[in-house]
Amino acid sequence: MHRFLIALSFFCFLIPAPAFAQTAFPAISPWTDDEDFDFETPEKKKPAKSERKQEQEEPEDLISSRDTEPAPRKPSVAAALKEEPSALETMYSDRIVDELSQFGYDLFGVPSEEIQRNLDSAASMPSGAVQDDFILNIGDEVEVVFSGQRTDRETYKVNDQGLLLINDFPPIPAAGREIGQVRISIETAAENLHNTHAYVSLSSVRQIGVLVVGHVKKPGRQTLTVFHTVLDALMESGGIARTGSLRQIKLVRDGRGTIIDLYGLLMHGSTNMDLRLRDGDRLIVPPVGPTVAIAGEVKRPGIYEILPVMKGMRHLPDQASERLSLNEMLDLGGGVLAPGQNRFLRMDVTPQGREVVTEVHEAFESQFGDGSVLIVAKGQEKRAQTVELVGHTRRPGIHALQEVPTLSALLDDPQVLGPKAYPLIGVIERWDDKQMTTKLMDFPLLLVLKGDYDRKLEDGDVVHLFSRQQIAALQDDGPKLRDVSLGSGEETDESAIDDPVMASFLR
Repeated sequence: MHRFLIALSFFCFLIPAPAFAQTAFPAISPWTDDEDFDFETPEKKKPAKSERKQEQEEPEDLISSRDTEPAPRKPSVAAALKEEPSALETMYSDRIVDELSQFGYDLFGVPSEEIQRNLDSAASMPSGAVQDDFILNIGDEVEVVFSGQRTDRETYKVNDQGLLLINDFPPIPAAGREIGQVRISIETAAENLHNTHAYVSLSSVRQIGVLVVGHVKKPGRQTLTVFHTVLDALMESGGIARTGSLRQIKLVRDGRGTIIDLYGLLMHGSTNMDLRLRDGDRLIVPPVGPTVAIAGEVKRPGIYEILPVMKGMRHLPDQASERLSLNEMLDLGGGVLAPGQNRFLRMDVTPQGREVVTEVHEAFESQFGDGSVLIVAKGQEKRAQTVELVGHTRRPGIHALQEVPTLSALLDDPQVLGPKAYPLIGVIERWDDKQMTTKLMDFPLLLVLKGDYDRKLEDGDVVHLFSRQQIAALQDDGPKLRDVSLGSGEETDESAIDDPVMASFLR
């Protein structure tokens, strides 16, 4: 009986009365983000007809305002790779106006990804065809190809005893010998076999360990091959820091030191100092040595390292470096931009801290040392053997005195004149060296055109031609007239003569 009543009550709960259904609230999520939901009525607000029409005409923008904001601009690769000025660069920039950089250090710039991959794989790269004078050593691999009665192909490694062990061949010494000599030995041994020929090539080379220490960006032991050079080892070490020397790099091999100067490679393309490395070599990069700076009108301004002198017990502070002449300094800077009247100034700092500026006249005197600055100032060029035609003319500009030595040669055709040229007068402006002033000389323009008058021109003469309006405006200080130049379509104030001396001369 109890079970029947419980089942009946549960069935009544599942089928609610209509009145109860009208007042019941539908289940909604308590975390709704719908702004149009009205908590007083369970149904969602329906937009008005005008609102629905506006929504149809203007669809909702799916891009937020945050997405439309411009993304922060990433720095360029050049800006990211640009280093802060070194202490030397800051010191020289404070002394002169120009900003100078240390020469040669951009050789060790950050390589691209492709170049870096090539550098990483260089240690295991196959050598292929090499010169016959290449010295084999323990760890090198030689590929031998047989043809004829024997047709096998195999790679043989120089063992710890320095021998090549080839099947059916006697041991062949290889370590310390040139590959050309080893090739002859193998070919000679192959001749003992009937109708057999041997071909020898280098398959791979041994790896070597080189220690790079000092003022480099990534000091430590570098794993390279015997084909790598000093420059390759420095590149693998990240390059020389701006605090390191480019001219006093020391290569230590078998207890002996060799000084390497990279300026020969950078300036003259000489590869004598880019030596091949051996296993156990050490590269030591000392601090940067004495320096000089070259600024102004030169092809390669910058800060250059110069060689130090041997220091003894009686060594003086002002003799810590070599002394360079003006010509040697210009060679460092690549020469002047253009020949002419260039001035050469030398800036030096005295032991008392005073900066002294002197003008250099002797090209071969050794006078530039550590801390010196050479400033090349370009003088203004002076034209020579020229004549200038200005004013109301169709052919204004500079003319060679050799081609127009006289007025009749310069004004050889009436077409030279402007459309409304004044035919009765022209003026020659000439510099008088004796009086150190400019003198004006008039000439009859019409007679020159007819060939009845002529005058010899001199270097630097300026021939002035005038329009009718300009001459008319000079009479009684009349009002300035307006004129329209032929074909220009624009009004020009040709009556204005800016030079008061010329205007007074014409009156």
